[in-house]
Amino acid sequence: MDMDHIMTWATDVAKVVIAADGVLKICDFGASRFHNHTTHMSLVGTFPWMAPEVIQSLPVSETCDTYSYGVVLWEMLTREVPFKGLEGLQVAWLVVEKNERLTIPSSCPRSFAELLHQCWEADAKKRPSFKQIISILESMSNDTNLPDQCNSFLHNKAEWRCEIEATLERLKKLERDLSFKEQELKERERRLKMWEQKLTEQSNTPVSAPPSGFLQYSEAWLSMAAWLIFPTSNSSLLRSLELRV
Repeated sequence: MDMDHIMTWATDVAKVVIAADGVLKICDFGASRFHNHTTHMSLVGTFPWMAPEVIQSLPVSETCDTYSYGVVLWEMLTREVPFKGLEGLQVAWLVVEKNERLTIPSSCPRSFAELLHQCWEADAKKRPSFKQIISILESMSNDTNLPDQCNSFLHNKAEWRCEIEATLERLKKLERDLSFKEQELKERERRLKMWEQKLTEQSNTPVSAPPSGFLQYSEAWLSMAAWLIFPTSNSSLLRSLELRV
């Protein structure tokens, strides 16, 4: 790790700062709170580093920082930007609603992969405390095979980087599909309002003998209503509508 990387995380990410003794420390002033006053955090911060409960403004514990630590650890391992190319609110939706997490490359050293999985548990109670994380890291430091595994992992970045990019493309498509469905629902709502307005106009018409073709016309509008409510049968209903009108 070089100083440029450290300073980038310290200033841009605002999750890692350098203490006077040169020790790196995890922090997030944007989502800070007084420890003894409340268990809630304000919704200020950077979404890719925020635990699901923080994003939702739910009661939190110290393990919400464990989640953030996992993201920083992922950055250090991969040298990649978390959820690159996605907007903050998109990340929030994916993390909370779809339970998505950053991609852990298949060739990542097993001990690091297991630690990341633990840090990103949806249930905050299942995440390790920092005391437990220190114990895990101390145990890892005694693994004589780990340095070689890490070096091999970094040297093969071209191979596993495509895994991260593939996940990002899948997540972007998922978000695009959601946006398309939202537009589709808005269009359906607009057509439904048009149908309601037409029925209102018809109800205000003085009662008289139905004109020629009135029943067929009414049936056509009923078909349109069914199409709006039950879109699975769109094609058959539209054909019926065209024939009657």
